[in-house]
Amino acid sequence: MFALVLFAVASALSPYRVIALANEKTETEDTLTFRDGKTVQFMKVGGCSQKKEPGAGMDQSLHSTRVYKDGYYSVGCMHDNMELVADKHGDNRHSYQMTTNVSIVRYDDRIERDSRQKITPRVCFDFCRTVPDMLFFGLLEGRTCYCTPYFTKAPGDGVCDLPCDGDSSKTCGGKTMMNIYEMHMCADTAEELGKDIHSSATVHDKTQREADYGLWASHQLERTADKLMAVSNEGGDMTTHDYGQQIKVYAGKIKHAAEAARDCNEKLGENMQAGQALADDDFGIPENIYAAEANMKEAQELRDECKVVAKEAHEYNVAVFPKISEEDLKTGGSRLFEPVMRSVDRWDKHETEDIATASGV
Repeated sequence: MFALVLFAVASALSPYRVIALANEKTETEDTLTFRDGKTVQFMKVGGCSQKKEPGAGMDQSLHSTRVYKDGYYSVGCMHDNMELVADKHGDNRHSYQMTTNVSIVRYDDRIERDSRQKITPRVCFDFCRTVPDMLFFGLLEGRTCYCTPYFTKAPGDGVCDLPCDGDSSKTCGGKTMMNIYEMHMCADTAEELGKDIHSSATVHDKTQREADYGLWASHQLERTADKLMAVSNEGGDMTTHDYGQQIKVYAGKIKHAAEAARDCNEKLGENMQAGQALADDDFGIPENIYAAEANMKEAQELRDECKVVAKEAHEYNVAVFPKISEEDLKTGGSRLFEPVMRSVDRWDKHETEDIATASGV
């Protein structure tokens, strides 16, 4: 009874807390043994229910219509005897030895050849998460994926060293060993989508400020440069005219940085709108949860991009219009700008007759 109570508590914990509990136990084939000597016929601690599921995998038509899991993590590399003795419908069906009325489910057995993807942990998870009562999935030979309601760890001396067909940076088991992953349902896709949209809104607001300010600043600088060049032309001061031209070039850089921030922000805004449209969907339907996950992935990429271009725009903006602190104002620091601003104001009012240029003309 103690073991069953502990497992009930463990099922309610996050995967990381469950892993910590697993480290407090020793494991043998078909039996989990606690330090006090009590045993329970469950295999391996995972994120959710760990009991054997009678009937799991027996109906070959049950897959790809609803999503039952929304997260996974690696359990480890081992030899899972289920792949050999619990294949009711596949190539190993003649070796089927189960008395619990369960079967593993192979990706290649259920998905038509033309629809198959090259195997990665994520591809396998996306399939197995749609098969009812499956709690784990296994990868072997670099290209084989199967789902299982539990696993039976058997002795094995191989390693998981074969790259996945779909992603050579990851391993998909070995010739005799499997990379085993646990699957769980946190049922928090809607909540995570909401948090993601909030994070995007924060980045969107900041990037919009930098874009708006940069576009305004570049416009102001161009106007000022045009007037400066006009005045210098009237006085024949080509040195000041060159300064005006340099200001226009720099204004163009500010404008380019601001436009990059604006363009990124437009894409981020479209992503946020798409995410908001998904918020009330049924995330038990595969297409809906895939769309939400794709939206959040794109949002993260756009947030990263917008942070970069917003930072570049900000650096241009503060270089042209340095922020004056309250202490600077108290000590008269703003007086440095007063002569220039008075001159600009007079140019705006066309009071340019007695304004000397840089060369004193």
